[in-house]
This record gives sequence, structure tokens and C-alpha cells, in this order.
Amino acid sequence: MKKVKSYLLEEGRQLTRAERFHAIWITMVFIFVFLLFFQPFGVNNYDPTERIRWQLVYALVIFVGGSGMILLLNEILLFPLFHPSRRIGIIIWTLWNYILLATSSFFIYNIMGEWHDFRWKSYVEFLINFAALGMLPLAGIFIYLFITSLKESLSAAYHYRNDQINQDDIIRIVAENDKDTMVMKLRNLLFIESADNYVEIHYLEDDAVRKSIIRQSLKSIDEQDIHPALFRCHRSYMINLFHVDRVEGNRNKLSLKLNFYPNIFPVSRSAIDALMERIEK
Repeated sequence: MKKVKSYLLEEGRQLTRAERFHAIWITMVFIFVFLLFFQPFGVNNYDPTERIRWQLVYALVIFVGGSGMILLLNEILLFPLFHPSRRIGIIIWTLWNYILLATSSFFIYNIMGEWHDFRWKSYVEFLINFAALGMLPLAGIFIYLFITSLKESLSAAYHYRNDQINQDDIIRIVAENDKDTMVMKLRNLLFIESADNYVEIHYLEDDAVRKSIIRQSLKSIDEQDIHPALFRCHRSYMINLFHVDRVEGNRNKLSLKLNFYPNIFPVSRSAIDALMERIEK
């Protein structure tokens, strides 16, 4: 249950304003074509032969066009106020759009038919029918979001290099008791890992990765601002940006790969923007 809640509260890839407008008119065109050629739900029950007549086309243009305009106004006026970003918000906004579409279509249908079917039972049927009718456009939108998110994730994988970082800068990490001190060149330091009241310093020596432990907190080291190349990407890790080989993911979820080390380092959500600023310079 906690995993589901965490997933719903995460930032989700959402459609841009232009993409939302495209989604509306594509959905309206789909509904128009579907109703015109398949004529479900008794849309042409006044013509037993169910042939396509201009009266039917005209009625569907008004019916679908009116509903589409209401959705457009909804996007223009209400979306900037609500502006859903987390997945739960996007899901609620999608449900609201379908309820609004079904409700507006129900009223337009009854206005055109002189309120001949203005009943709760008919309204519930509209909700059910439009939910079924909207499954295909909705599936298309989510497939589009998945593909674009995948492309963004792949395009965000690249090598990091900063010519302003001097590899020969001296790094000094002092223990809590001020007695033990680790001194090395920046080029040799890989990352620092939190271990309760201690930190594990991973570094290169004789072409091998070695580890030393000193009594100090990662928070304290971070506050000392030892060198701009040292970046705390996670509550448990501080990495040397000089050794970042790859940054994978997008602004919603990032991970780091360092030279000479096989493990992947996570990036906390709170650190993503700061990391992207360092990388994009």
C-alpha cells in the first residue's frame, strides 16, 4: 500500500498545453467518426435504416463540437488553477475531464432533443457509455506519455565533463576529533558514503579502489563545502563530479554511474535540480 501511495505522489510526465489541445481534438474526431459510422447507443434511432444522412452529420457536428469547446474552455480556464503534476493529480484531472465530457454531451443531447431524455438513468448511461468510448483515446494518450518519457530518459544519458575542475586540487577530510585527516588529490577521490557516525571514503590508489573509515558525519562534510566538485547526491552519498561517467534518467528520476566503480548511485529528488544546474553549465 505504501508503494502505491508513493508512486501516486511522484511527479508524472504530463502533456504540454499544445499536446492537451491536440488530445482534445483527436478525441473529438474519434468520437465523431465512431458515432457516425457505427451509430451506437441509438444515436440514429429516428432512422430505422441507420443510413448516414446530412441531418445526422449536422447533429453530430453540433453535439461533438459543443462538447469539444467545453473541454477547451476547461483546459484554458481551470487547468492553470489546478495544474496537476503528481500522478494522483493527473489521474483525478483525467477523470474530471471524462465526467465533464459525458455531462456536457448529455445536456447538449437533451437540448437538441428538447429535453426528451433528461433523466438520471440516462445520465448514468452517458457516463458509462462515454467511459467505454474514451478507453481507446485514453490508452493512446498513456502510450504516447510512456514513449515520450522513455525517449527523455534515454536522451538524458550522457558523459559529464567540467574543464574548470582541476584534477590536482588537494582534498582534506578531517575527522570529528580533529586528529585523523585524509589528504588526497581530487582525481583520486571517488565518493564518500555515510555509515552511521562514520563515513567511508572510497578512493583510487595504485589503480585499485580502496576504502578508509573516519569518524565524521556526511552532513558535516557537506556543510564544510570542501570542494565544488564534491556533490551530495543522496543522504548516504557524496560523489566526485569529476568521476561521473553517466547521468541517466530525467528530471523526475536520476541515477549516476562513476568511473572505476560498478554500482549505480541514486539521486534524491531534492538534489535533482542542483545536479542538473551543475551538469548543464
